[in-house]
Amino acid sequence: MTSMTAHGDPAFTARQPVLETRGLTKSYGGLVAVNNVDLKVFDGEPHAIIGPNGAGKSSLINLLTGHIPPTAGEIMFGGRNIAGLPAHKVARLGIGRSYQRTNIYPSLTCYENCWLAAQARRHHSFSFILPARRHDDLHDIVEDALVRAGLGSRIDAVASKMSYGEQRQLEIAMVLATGPQLLALDEPLAGMGREEAEKVIQLLVSLGKSYPLLLIEHDMDAVFSIAHTMTVMVNGVVIATGPVAEVRSNPMVQEAYLGDLREKY
Repeated sequence: MTSMTAHGDPAFTARQPVLETRGLTKSYGGLVAVNNVDLKVFDGEPHAIIGPNGAGKSSLINLLTGHIPPTAGEIMFGGRNIAGLPAHKVARLGIGRSYQRTNIYPSLTCYENCWLAAQARRHHSFSFILPARRHDDLHDIVEDALVRAGLGSRIDAVASKMSYGEQRQLEIAMVLATGPQLLALDEPLAGMGREEAEKVIQLLVSLGKSYPLLLIEHDMDAVFSIAHTMTVMVNGVVIATGPVAEVRSNPMVQEAYLGDLREKY
């Protein structure tokens, strides 16, 4: 029931999700990788998707970012159904994605990596990296992205010379340089040691205050630190979704995924 103010006006207006899927399905012959998934991502509520290996998480993020077409269903973003659009068009509409494996140019500096990412969003040529700083608007975008990603002091560092954790930060900076309206991050903590992971967790907590955030992650400490909302997938199906505290105490989730983690969490 909608509550009312003293003047009879609704005190609560239903928020519109930034991203919503309706009946999203992906099948490969007899294998259904993503099965009739309904998902809503809201601004200000970092949303984590968890599940065991083979649950359909990677297939889901590939569907959302245009890397594979759906068999059925809708993906609503920016007031339109983007299901089936190719990845480059989805990116230009404002869904910025990172990958499980670092996707950077190792021989280039942090600045040059972010410059290329910013150019890609603007349809600019990839030529003439060296004069980049003469373009004040892109220069400001690139610097801001690096600062937001915690690399403001590493602007001229060559990517291949950086630590693995810094390279993951650089990939996030490259996503930020595209001017995204939503961040879709696929296991951003994969392969990190605890110290590096803690730094990136704090980065993601900060970014979750500025951007709608969709996160696929196996590190449950990270999920519980970052996410406000959690969706659990098993065998391509969503078995629970809602506030993190509610979902993590769901007996079905405990049985299907958290298992021996129950005592710890």
